[in-house]
Amino acid sequence: MERLAFIPVIFLLLTLLAGCGDDDEAAPMINEVAYTAADYHFIGPQFLPSGMTKLTLARQGKRMLQGRGGFQAIKSGGGGAFTTDYTPGKYALVCFVEDPNTGAHHFALGMIHEFTVQ
Repeated sequence: MERLAFIPVIFLLLTLLAGCGDDDEAAPMINEVAYTAADYHFIGPQFLPSGMTKLTLARQGKRMLQGRGGFQAIKSGGGGAFTTDYTPGKYALVCFVEDPNTGAHHFALGMIHEFTVQ
């Protein structure tokens, strides 16, 4: 009879010990990188780590920025962010908005920023 009383205790101990093991399913690390878009240029790092990366873009300047590849239109003082899995290689932030005064695209006026993912 005493033997049967120990079965629930042993089961409880095994359950508790199973919860103490290594956590192989830990949340993946997400890198965070910030850029600033000003009139006709981007400010931010030239080198980024590979892997999941949250890229944040803050907007300064007078003109509206129309984003591609994750960003929508961003007014001055606003911002946006998106997360993607970067593989090693060369990338660029490019603004395709046309300047209302000249008709030239912002990238033609210098609003392009190349960066390397390592």
